[in-house]
Order: sequence, then C-alpha cells, then structure tokens
Amino acid sequence: MLDKTAYISELAAQFMQIFQLSKAGKDNSTQRYRTQGFVQAGELMQLCSRDEVQHLMQSAHIAVFGCSVEHRQGSNASKARRQQALSDGNYEYFDEPAISRK
Repeated sequence: MLDKTAYISELAAQFMQIFQLSKAGKDNSTQRYRTQGFVQAGELMQLCSRDEVQHLMQSAHIAVFGCSVEHRQGSNASKARRQQALSDGNYEYFDEPAISRK
C-alpha cells in the first residue's frame, strides 16, 4: 500500500515532468491525463487534498518556469492578443505602451 509521503513525492515528480515537457515544447497530454487520474485516486484514498495538490502544482510550476501558473497564463494571453493584432493588421494595439498593455 502506498503511504502519503510516497504518494506526494510521486505526484510532485509527475507535475515536474508535465511542466518540463511543456517548457520543452513537447506534447504532455498523455502525462497530464495520467496525473489527473493519479490525483483522483489519491483524493479517493484520502492521500491528498485539493489544496495539497494545488500547492504541489504551483511549486513545480515555479521550479520549472520561475513564475506562478496565473502569471504565465497572463503572459500567454498577452502574446496571443499581440499575435492576433499583428495578423489582423491592427497596429493601433501597439500605440499603447507595452508596460500598460494587459
């Protein structure tokens, strides 16, 4: 039987692997699905709580990317808006200083 310490250690390793694959630009969908199932099993067996999972995920994300999930998602959204403005020829988007664009 898996104890809580071993479970948490394995879950942390799985989160690290997911984020390292993502950072390398590789497909991590198989690992994400596997980890989602692992989390559900851990919650069912009362080896972890949702808060513990969130904390582990944030810690692994910061270790790999150097920032929180929320911060990185915000910067990805900004990149997407910039790319959309370029493809649409909407150069007014760039009239606003980059420091104040969100």
